[in-house]
Amino acid sequence: MKDQPIEPGRPEFSLIRGGPWYRLQLWLRLLRPDSLQVGKRAAFFALLAWAPLAALTMKSGTAYAVAGGLSFFQDIAVHVRFLVALPILIIAEAPIDRYTGVVVEHLQRSGVVGPSGRDQLDRAIRSTTGMRDSWIVAIVLIVLAFLGGWSRVTHSALQLKTWYEPSGADQALSPAGYWLGFVATPLFVSVLLRSLWRFGLWSRFLFSLSRIRLELSPAHPDRAGGLGGLQVGHQPFAAIYFVLGVMFSATIANQVLYNGAQILDFKMLAASLIVCVVVSYAMPLLAFTPKLITCKRVGILEYESLSGEYTRGFDQKWIRSGARSSEPLLGTSDIQSLADIGNAFERVDTMRTFVVPAKGLMVPVLAVGVPLLPLALMVMPLEDLVKLLLKALV
Repeated sequence: MKDQPIEPGRPEFSLIRGGPWYRLQLWLRLLRPDSLQVGKRAAFFALLAWAPLAALTMKSGTAYAVAGGLSFFQDIAVHVRFLVALPILIIAEAPIDRYTGVVVEHLQRSGVVGPSGRDQLDRAIRSTTGMRDSWIVAIVLIVLAFLGGWSRVTHSALQLKTWYEPSGADQALSPAGYWLGFVATPLFVSVLLRSLWRFGLWSRFLFSLSRIRLELSPAHPDRAGGLGGLQVGHQPFAAIYFVLGVMFSATIANQVLYNGAQILDFKMLAASLIVCVVVSYAMPLLAFTPKLITCKRVGILEYESLSGEYTRGFDQKWIRSGARSSEPLLGTSDIQSLADIGNAFERVDTMRTFVVPAKGLMVPVLAVGVPLLPLALMVMPLEDLVKLLLKALV
């Protein structure tokens, strides 16, 4: 169906442009109403978290060496967290904001949501943006971020002295430890939690959408009744899974290099992570499966009836003896129409009952799996690893 103009007064949708954190960054001029300036903010927050740690450890002498322990520049996890994971989460805000907004605008224009469901769609949009702007949620996330920071410096997973521990007995933490526990880690955790919260809001919106009366077409070329475009808004959240994979990989690398652990000790944990990632990615889209099943079943019966009526007429006109049409067969459109109706029925018959094709689930798998490849290189030569990957793909 051809897109229609959005009616005046219809609510706009954004998971990023709103809420206390967004307004604070506006006030600090880290972004503008017309631009998220993700590159600028990614660099700013990465340096805010990491650079003071480097300076403080250099001043205290724990940057390059710690007697019997882990120095700052040896700590793979801390560099990955602040110089890789944190910038990626911020940069990912741009595609998340753009493509979720594009999808919702498409739903408002395309006719997938019928006239009877437009008010429900508007309520779902307003409810989602209202939760995005919640001060209660913002406060809870801040509290959790500081608890995460305190846990980071008081419960080390490594069984050795670290660069953020005190150099004197009268100190609870070193200066770098205070920055790590009360600035850098809370900053990172708050950004991560907000990313997860936005994915939760998007998932809730999709669930609300699945309860609206939708005008699905079983013969739609996307093989998903007209809902295939939802994956456009869903895929940018794979950046969160990439960050989780990066953090997991860096933590395991620390354990292997400095704690004497073996990589194979974590194989079940890695497998569990991949399974959880696929399930969490697929669950919001599974909400549409009952509607797609119904659409396909009804569509098969309707197109079966239409195809039967046409083919009986075709047989009567061109095949059956004594009834063959005197119209010249060459140049007639009947044969092309027969092929068209056959293609339409085949399209209905092959309609998916899941919004994305099976290969679409490779997006989160690759997102979390690619950061794990360096770990595989620690136990397997690169040539053997490439052969294994090629064999799996082919």
